Amino acid sequence: MLWPAYIAVAATIAAVLCARFDGRQRGERKPPSDGRRPPPHEPALLVRDEAEPSFAIKAHAMSGYVLLILRGGLLDALEGIFVLAVAMLSMWRRAMSGKDTSTTRVVASSKRVGPNIWTGWVVFYTRRLYSRIEDCWNRPITGEASSSLQLCVRKRV
Repeated sequence: MLWPAYIAVAATIAAVLCARFDGRQRGERKPPSDGRRPPPHEPALLVRDEAEPSFAIKAHAMSGYVLLILRGGLLDALEGIFVLAVAMLSMWRRAMSGKDTSTTRVVASSKRVGPNIWTGWVVFYTRRLYSRIEDCWNRPITGEASSSLQLCVRKRV
């Protein structure tokens, strides 16, 4: 029931982003409206490259990224809510059991030293985006050069 709205929002955001970045990448300038030639210090209009994907293809690709990012954010929010609910449930069970909760155990910290290098966007991208498509590019070619490929499937350790 929520998916059509979710996809509509993702497609709208992707179209806006694609339209915004499309003109910047091409560096297009509008010719003067009075028909005169632009001054020599201004670059002429760039010719469109045939290998450049169309606006529809760019919008589709951007909508896919937007969809994955929104989905990842939603999953992170649901995970946070779930963890909070489980923590509250465990505290409630301890309180209802009547056990003395004033004594707490001190857990020894890990031997890691220094700042965490896996923070923020890196963790989000790795967990929610890259891990979904990891198997597409994580297969090295093991055979000799020919018309067919022999791939090695990697296994997680």
